[in-house]
Amino acid sequence: MIGKKLSLILGVLALSLLLVGVVNACSCPLDEEDYNQVIEINQWLVSDHATYSSSLGRYYEISSGVIDLDYELVAGEYEITLVSRDYYPTRESTNSATQQNETYYIKFIDGYSFVEETNSTSDLEDGVNPDENIEIVETNLFLPSGTDSLQAFHSAYQTPSGIRNSLEAVCVGINLVKKYSVCGDDFLDTDEECDGESNCTDECKWEEEPEPKQYGFGNVLDYSECLPDWECSGWSDCSNGVMTRTCSDANYCEISYNEPHTTTDCLEPVIKELKVVNPNLGLFFAGIVLLIILLIVLINLRS
Repeated sequence: MIGKKLSLILGVLALSLLLVGVVNACSCPLDEEDYNQVIEINQWLVSDHATYSSSLGRYYEISSGVIDLDYELVAGEYEITLVSRDYYPTRESTNSATQQNETYYIKFIDGYSFVEETNSTSDLEDGVNPDENIEIVETNLFLPSGTDSLQAFHSAYQTPSGIRNSLEAVCVGINLVKKYSVCGDDFLDTDEECDGESNCTDECKWEEEPEPKQYGFGNVLDYSECLPDWECSGWSDCSNGVMTRTCSDANYCEISYNEPHTTTDCLEPVIKELKVVNPNLGLFFAGIVLLIILLIVLINLRS
């Protein structure tokens, strides 16, 4: 009885260890703090599952499903790390884990179009069970803005053989190495004033407001919304039916808004010439009259 219980306990422990191993085998070993994004794949890619297409003249690709990224990528160069694994918990011998071409690569997708693919992982080591490979397959892979998903592909899908070339595509680590400045990707780059706003130009610059101008004697106004302040001299004398004056803008706006008139019609005054009698001639006549009066008086006295 004790022997049966012990056997049962040992069986449960073995099963527990097996389940722990399976769980560990399915988990991604990448530390999320070391990457911008870590994308779980956890799908098996088996090359001899490939079927031949007579119309294409080749085998269909063995691939995972399309997997969404955590968020869309911005345009730039990326470092891509792939994790591959081969794990056979039910096999008694590690020699049975010997397979060829246990490699895969990633295609990145923008919407429904493939935009770029990575190099393949290295072949997993034969005779090792389990075997795991963490490999940087790209150090400066360019990916355009809007890249939003990926798909894993078996690298040897076109050459299936009697040996099962299978592996597990575990996960992908994505790190931005160099960001490209792309206007219109709704991401504010260091050399952009704006990106995506309604009043942002196609060059990612704010729509130009009137720049400050310098007028006249160094008076700097805020903007071209400049209100002239006209100062005028007095009117000139009327000449040929016209009077003139000069006006200048104290704000130096260099525009003619509300500029006063500088000429006006006028009537010239009519000046009448007065004929003035020569005063010496008047004295002469007065003297003659006085002399005549004296003569008359003398004549009267003698008579």
